[in-house]
Amino acid sequence: MQSCSDDVNEANEPPHISAIEPAKASPGDIITIYGSNLAYNPAEGIVRINGLSIPYTETIKWNNAFIRLHLPLTAKSGNVFIVIGKDTSNSLSYEIEDKPAIELLAIAAGEFMMGSGQGFGYEQPLHKVSISTDFQMSKYEITQKIWQLVMNDNPSSVKSANLPVMNITWNDAVEFCNRLSKLYGLDTAYIVKNNKIELSAASTGFRLPTEAEWEYACRAGTKSDFPGSGKIDEMGWYNANSAYNPHPVGTKKANNWGLFDMNGNVWEWCWDWYGSDYYSVSPTTDPQGPATGKRHVLRGGSCSDGATFARSSNRTFPAKDFTHCGLRIVKNK
Repeated sequence: MQSCSDDVNEANEPPHISAIEPAKASPGDIITIYGSNLAYNPAEGIVRINGLSIPYTETIKWNNAFIRLHLPLTAKSGNVFIVIGKDTSNSLSYEIEDKPAIELLAIAAGEFMMGSGQGFGYEQPLHKVSISTDFQMSKYEITQKIWQLVMNDNPSSVKSANLPVMNITWNDAVEFCNRLSKLYGLDTAYIVKNNKIELSAASTGFRLPTEAEWEYACRAGTKSDFPGSGKIDEMGWYNANSAYNPHPVGTKKANNWGLFDMNGNVWEWCWDWYGSDYYSVSPTTDPQGPATGKRHVLRGGSCSDGATFARSSNRTFPAKDFTHCGLRIVKNK
């Protein structure tokens, strides 16, 4: 996986560690352990973090002066030290965040034209919608790293920490929001009663966007199908440029409001039930979708679908097969 540097400790002095950077981190982050006498026999080297063992072969770089590695997703705060053969270094106390860091962007209230006058029938009619309250939305799709930290599993068929989580149901997404809210000490947005899920409108916790919030944020003050550059190949991953695989979040251009991967990569769950005629009867202010339904709505397209499905106004509402379904979260400001 990686090789030892020529900078070795030929005197075979016991290892010593002096600092760890950054000062604190979240599981899955890259940290660097600085010290001396670290490389006289790194093939026998092990980094110990609060009882967890990371062998030399699973580190990114190991030489005489530093060791660089990804923090395991199960890592907790505690003592860090190095073991090389029979020698053990001194230990340093290290703080590891117990909740994931999620970057949220402020989305100001406003109005826009929702839907399409020329798209599929379920995108019509084009109609004016007002978002009356400011909210916050995650800058990126929720990654597998974040999902793993919150849910302690990873259902994705293609696995990597910075890929968007995929293969999740709407109920999975709702449970994630509630668990994340609890980790942050916030009141949960969803109330589960008798297998029914209700939204607590006044909640400060994390939740799924409504369709209207999602499209408003995606359009980012424009009328474009691919807000930002206007070119799908620059804005998102779809079947013609993705090799049908998801890609790490944030590797295409952001839209005008700084949100990444709104077009393509994975579909994103919304709160709303799907209703075939809902756009015709939708409230003009803060629509929440039909009161009942059989399927929930997804937005944004995916790496396995064509560019048509990644347009701002497109929607899907699967009954099954959630292979490329992920999420992005919002919270009330």
